[in-house]
Amino acid sequence: MLYSIQYLRGVAALLVVLHHISHKGRQYDVSSLNGLNIGNSGVDLFFIISGFIMCYTTHNKNILFSEFIKLRFQRILPLYWLFSTLALVVYWVAPQYINSSGGETGILASYLLLPTGERYLVNNGWPVVSPERYAGEFTTAITKENLVGNWEQVILGYRVVPGYDKEQNSPDFQVATTISLDANGGINGSTANTWSYSAPWLTMKWSNGFTDEVLVERGRDWENKKETILFSGLNNKGTAIWGKKK
Repeated sequence: MLYSIQYLRGVAALLVVLHHISHKGRQYDVSSLNGLNIGNSGVDLFFIISGFIMCYTTHNKNILFSEFIKLRFQRILPLYWLFSTLALVVYWVAPQYINSSGGETGILASYLLLPTGERYLVNNGWPVVSPERYAGEFTTAITKENLVGNWEQVILGYRVVPGYDKEQNSPDFQVATTISLDANGGINGSTANTWSYSAPWLTMKWSNGFTDEVLVERGRDWENKKETILFSGLNNKGTAIWGKKK
């Protein structure tokens, strides 16, 4: 057994726990927990460990790719299906105890690990959902000039977890606001706020210290029945940001 790897797994698990404590602190406005946000590197460490272990266990072994994938499925899916079934039973009996903040899904899609919406991977590896439905728009290049103009933006800064009705004291709806990406690189007519674009990533830096890094893609504005440009990503505090061009 590689004891050093086991130690690193423990460190990574602890970092993830700290990160989730920090996240809950932001939801419930407990500022004393903000210092625990150092834990977001725990997931990166898990990825590195997993990659090393896969190479280590298959080194000098005559194993087909199909056999490797089969063994992965046998190790992961049965336990995942077991806990998914337990979660489903809890949902049927007491749905208020299920954390519904992860977005829409279906039972079959959940069991088969199928995404239920257009999802992208932001730079730190976390998946985020597109603000609009995919409708087969042509994925032609998007230039910096295409981004200039007015946008609807939603900052998904929920402080109450949906589904916890007993603790919830307000719906905490997140309302879209209008922002303007100016041709001179400013935002909302001010050069104190700036934006830059390196396809497909749009970076918006705000004077209050927030930085939004979002992926830009074409999509379908189903509310207004037209093609538009969308962005979706996270700010430097880990909060999801959605936007669509007007």
